Amino acid sequence: MHISDEGKAYQDAVAKACRGRDGVMGRVAVWIKACPSDKRKRDLDNLLKATLDALNAAGMFEDDSFIDDLHIVRSAQWDNAHLQVEIKSIE
Repeated sequence: MHISDEGKAYQDAVAKACRGRDGVMGRVAVWIKACPSDKRKRDLDNLLKATLDALNAAGMFEDDSFIDDLHIVRSAQWDNAHLQVEIKSIE
């Protein structure tokens, strides 16, 4: 699989944001809150693949095939674009 330079930069940024955090092993639930920078029309599902792949590469879970519960919501906050991610073990 080829990852673009932009994709590699995104993975590096996610890895940096995850430093010092422990990954979750086994089956997981992932909750994502997307906080866009403005009210432009965006498809939330377009955020998922790159985000989950970057979290996986950062060691936050074993593999995205271990995600059994996945949620994404859009925030009404319109500044400082970011994602808030919560990963929990499902046992």
